[in-house]
Amino acid sequence: MDIDEKYGALKNWLSENAPVALAFSGGVDSSFLLAACRDAGVDCLAVTVESVFQSESEREAAFELVRGDAWLRIPLDVLAVEGVRDNPPDRCYLCKRAIFSAIISRTEGRCVIDGTNYDDLGDFRPGVRALRELGVRSPLMELGWTKKDIRQMSRALNLPTAERPAMSCLATRLPMGERIDPGKLRAVDMAEIAIKRMGFEQVRVRAHGDIARIELDRTMLVRAAEHAREIVNAVKAAGFKRAALDLDGYNMGNMNERNVRGK
Repeated sequence: MDIDEKYGALKNWLSENAPVALAFSGGVDSSFLLAACRDAGVDCLAVTVESVFQSESEREAAFELVRGDAWLRIPLDVLAVEGVRDNPPDRCYLCKRAIFSAIISRTEGRCVIDGTNYDDLGDFRPGVRALRELGVRSPLMELGWTKKDIRQMSRALNLPTAERPAMSCLATRLPMGERIDPGKLRAVDMAEIAIKRMGFEQVRVRAHGDIARIELDRTMLVRAAEHAREIVNAVKAAGFKRAALDLDGYNMGNMNERNVRGK
């Protein structure tokens, strides 16, 4: 099946399951699904659950991309959810269950869908279990859409998210088992925003106490060395005492590997 046939199958799926409520973050996957809903002409309500785990750039992206579409914003105190603040290995499960329970309670009569794709099955994602338990559907995963497929079709549709780096919740910047401090999340977000403004797109600031371990795309490591003083100043301005550049570069699920798989 070529990409156009695959896209046709996706639109058919959306039409058959309409009306839908789309968990919308403004990232690559949910933005692509929103565009597919428009193309399919289905009744789609974009739903964004706002919490301290969202970065400022994620909030701005959602605001820019959803203009003209039906959009519901739900504030949620995720740190009040039992167990989440302690950041256990199943934090994502607890958080996802709370988030999607909130969406389901506000979108009765709609098929709740999310942007989980086929590649996501290869990473440590306990949140997927919560989706299945609640009956949330993931059409991209069900129809075998990989991130490469999604970016390819996003380019064909001229979506501004086609080349956008992957986003993830700020809680992933802290080691599992470390109690989540909203102030530390703000520091991480502030540091990442400052580094991105220097021209680095794929950025993760992992917090290890008062040390910020910075992950960048491997192709940008030499450039990072050239901007070392600026990066250090940005990290310290955000509240960290030291900055460390990870020479292994950016790795999706890095904290997962270190804390769950023991690497």
